Amino acid sequence: MIATKNEQTLRQFVDSWKVEYESKAKKLKLFTKCKINWDEDKKAKFAKIFYHARGNFFELLWYLGSMAPNADFKKILVTAIGEELGGKNQSHEEYYFDF
Repeated sequence: MIATKNEQTLRQFVDSWKVEYESKAKKLKLFTKCKINWDEDKKAKFAKIFYHARGNFFELLWYLGSMAPNADFKKILVTAIGEELGGKNQSHEEYYFDF
C-alpha cells in the first residue's frame, strides 16, 4: 500500500510526537520503578492538572477517527477508545475517580 502525502504527514507527526513524549516521560519520577509516596496535597494537585489533560481526550480521539485516512488508522483509534472504556475492567474515568 502506498501512503498518500497526508498519511505520511500524519504518520511523521505522530512518530515525532511519540519520540518527544517518551523522551520527556522518561525523565518523570512518576514513570520510574521507584514508588512515590504522595501526600494529599500532591495527589490533589496531580488530579487537578491531569483533569485538564484527560478531560477532552475523547474529543481528540473522535476527531482523529473522523479524519483517519484508512482502516489501519481507524483500528488504532477504536482500540484506544476501547482502552478508555476499560473493556472488562474499569473505565479510565472510573480509575480517575478512584484515584
